[in-house]
Amino acid sequence: MKSIFEIFSLSDLFILIVYLSAILVITVYFTKSFGVSSLEYFLAKKNVNWMVFGFSVFIAVASSEYFLWLFSLRSVPGCNSLYLLLIFLFVIYLSVKIFWPKYQRLKLFTTPEYIEKIFDRKSSIYFSWVLLLFFILVKTVLTLSLSSVFLQEIFKVEAINTLLSLVLFAGVLALVGGLPTVIHIHLLQAIVLILGTLYFSFAGNNIIEFKEFFNFINVNVSNASDSYPKDFFSVSALLGCFLVFSIWFWCVDQYIVHRALSVNGPKSVTKGVIFSITLIGIFTVLFFNIIVFNGNQMLPASQQANKAISMRHLYDSEKSLLLIGVYSSIMATLASIFHSGAALFTFNSYKFGNPDTSDSKLVLVGRLATTVFIVITLLLVPAIKLVTFDLFLFIFGIMMIFISPVVALFVMSTLLQESNKKIAFRTLLITGIIGITLIITTPSSKSNSGGTGMLDHWNFIYSSMLLFALSCLIIFISHLYYKRKAGKEDMTLVGTKDFD
Repeated sequence: MKSIFEIFSLSDLFILIVYLSAILVITVYFTKSFGVSSLEYFLAKKNVNWMVFGFSVFIAVASSEYFLWLFSLRSVPGCNSLYLLLIFLFVIYLSVKIFWPKYQRLKLFTTPEYIEKIFDRKSSIYFSWVLLLFFILVKTVLTLSLSSVFLQEIFKVEAINTLLSLVLFAGVLALVGGLPTVIHIHLLQAIVLILGTLYFSFAGNNIIEFKEFFNFINVNVSNASDSYPKDFFSVSALLGCFLVFSIWFWCVDQYIVHRALSVNGPKSVTKGVIFSITLIGIFTVLFFNIIVFNGNQMLPASQQANKAISMRHLYDSEKSLLLIGVYSSIMATLASIFHSGAALFTFNSYKFGNPDTSDSKLVLVGRLATTVFIVITLLLVPAIKLVTFDLFLFIFGIMMIFISPVVALFVMSTLLQESNKKIAFRTLLITGIIGITLIITTPSSKSNSGGTGMLDHWNFIYSSMLLFALSCLIIFISHLYYKRKAGKEDMTLVGTKDFD
């Protein structure tokens, strides 16, 4: 592999340096403009306007595992695009009209705090650690893995050293500037991404053919899709699982909710979401236009993954734009993961044990937690070549088993007028034991596609849906039982309406 100096000209590097300098200016500006209180560092004073919020949500979705799964489902027979669109819009409606306004009224910093207010602290701690593991094992690993493929196969850049540098740079941004810096860097990244997509869709050299990268995506997604059962029950389970994950991504996951908590009012949230959905729709159409089309002629699906990129056909400015887009995407995503993860640890682990901690101490703990996330990510970078697509799906499937009961808690807390404090942790404990049992006892025989038996036979999909339904049932039955026993002193009921 060549170094970056051997591949790009001085003019390319100059443009890159200008872009990185712009990021540093943003960091310095917002570091000086904001104080050191926890509200300023973690939530940008809750004063983010709708446009910046919309751009940030757009970037969060475009560079997430959610977008990759949506891309995968498009190739599954029976998963009509209309179904996916309806699920997408339905969950957006839930987040904007039900969950996010409630979080803002409760003045939360993190989503596990919601579980603590509605249910109990033990369930909140359990949920926060599930979130932290999801950040590390899914979000961070996926970002590093896809970035490695892109840098190595497209730009022929030595991926390990480049990723180490980007992790350190992103870490400094999150460490010093907090959410104000992170969310405004998303604004800058969104502008670069949109301009680049528009350019290569209409004005660029129409021979940008990302063979190795999209071959990696298309082939692995196709292999996974080919093993999907095609019967009505299995497709319904798949769509149900996608619905559960969509609720997780939009309404539960700190990665997205963190942005909503920083917005200056419900009207700004609504306007920002509408703006981000518009950007996502336009980007998706143009993005697939770049992949699928060559000029005005649409290629057969069988040939889409067999096109070859030729960097020598790109102008210097085009190479620079691509490089800046890739680097900005990696840095913005990692910085957001670091900061959201630090907020989770600070408010749901440290503050639980130290409720009287001062604001300045919370900010210090947040920065130390960010440093720990940076170190963990740096340690993951050299091992990222060992992560195969099958291994990632395996990890993602395991996380889905633990995510589903948590989503059930959030959903049922909005459906029931009141809920007993004891319900949540007992539900998580029972479903956790069942989930671990399913993971251990499920056969792991190899199939023709080379994946594990659990993935090939869709046991993760079935297991996650089973645990979601079982969690809802346990909560509902427990609710009826404790409601009948409500007269007893030890059966204190806490209604979600009390916090509205």
